[in-house]
Amino acid sequence: MNKYREFRDNHPIIFNALLIAFVFFILCYSALLAIDIFTAHGHEKRVPDVRQLGLEQAAEKLSAAGFKWKIADSVHYEQYSPGAVIEQEPKGNTSVKALRTVYLTINGLQPEMKEFPSVFEVSVAQAKSLLISRGFKNIRVDTIAHEYKDLVVKITVNNHGVRPGEMIPVNAAIKLTMGDGSIGDLNPMDMGYPSTDTVPHAVSVPTEETENETETH
Repeated sequence: MNKYREFRDNHPIIFNALLIAFVFFILCYSALLAIDIFTAHGHEKRVPDVRQLGLEQAAEKLSAAGFKWKIADSVHYEQYSPGAVIEQEPKGNTSVKALRTVYLTINGLQPEMKEFPSVFEVSVAQAKSLLISRGFKNIRVDTIAHEYKDLVVKITVNNHGVRPGEMIPVNAAIKLTMGDGSIGDLNPMDMGYPSTDTVPHAVSVPTEETENETETH
């Protein structure tokens, strides 16, 4: 103890420098130790593959493996059941830190909604092309007698009328009714009018004036 005091008293600058270095070392070591504990350094686990599982099943499987989870996005695919996990990050069967959060992309419980474009009185080819570009695929074409050929003259969605700008499901049943251009070429008989051969001949009815002319002759 006397040597310690003697060194402190005889070399105060060196003593203080050594003391500061020691404190700095203790602080750095404590910080690194805290980081290791907080980030679970050296404690890695394999992420379970939860793709194509329902959300409830996926959540149970991830929690049992020691992972947190969070829904990152929602999409809609008809080939997957509603609520099924489509993608995950980190990928399944990869080794990551135990406290890592797994982000899930799930199949939406409701179909995706899209704005219905204006396709009335345009060609059927143009209407179908525009609808497909917007994501609509369930499209059927019907034909009726009409003066305009190949033009869309009626539109129904799930057997109901629709207006441009209305939000409808992308998997809705869309029926485009186009004209066949036949009305302008129809024969009067085809439209229900009687034949000119069946029209009776006109019969002249005598009047007082014609009777007087006959008596004069």
